[in-house]
Amino acid sequence: FPFRTIFLPIWISAKVKPTMNLRNMCWLVILAILECCWRTSSSNLPKEALAEVEASLLSLFGFKSRPKIDKSKIVIPQALIQMYEKQTGFPFETASIPKKGLHTRSA
Repeated sequence: FPFRTIFLPIWISAKVKPTMNLRNMCWLVILAILECCWRTSSSNLPKEALAEVEASLLSLFGFKSRPKIDKSKIVIPQALIQMYEKQTGFPFETASIPKKGLHTRSA
């Protein structure tokens, strides 16, 4: 099972090297999760393993449970929209954003 083979060395190295800061530990955890997901899909992993990964990430970032996000209050800064359009060369598509007044495909 790749979860234990990936996370055990990271956990041991984090305990052995006290100089490892939280930022480096976060990157190691993220990379380990990506590696785990790359090799196997989440549907093949046991539910206990997914719950264990989620619990460890939540505790790592200081959350007690998954954050509840009010999607109606999400604001995308204009600078971010301009950067997206500049990098991709495509206009910002607002039809897929579930906010009132932004459904341009149905207008």
